[in-house]
Amino acid sequence: MEHMITTKDAARYLGVKASALIAWRHRGTGPKFHRYSSRCIRYKRADLDDWIEAQAAEEVDNEQG
Repeated sequence: MEHMITTKDAARYLGVKASALIAWRHRGTGPKFHRYSSRCIRYKRADLDDWIEAQAAEEVDNEQG
C-alpha cells in the first residue's frame, strides 16, 4: 500500500498553503483525497501527481481554445 501523507505535507509537495488545499477540497476542485474521519484526511502522492498533470492539460486546452 502506498504511503499516505497529511494535508500539510501534500500542500508542501504542491507548493501551496494548506488552506488552499482545504478550500479546493471543499469546492471539489483539488486532488483526490481519502477521508478516514472528519479530522483525518490523507493524500497519495500518485494522486497529487495525477492532479498536477490534469491542471497542465487544462491550461494547454484553454490556451488553444
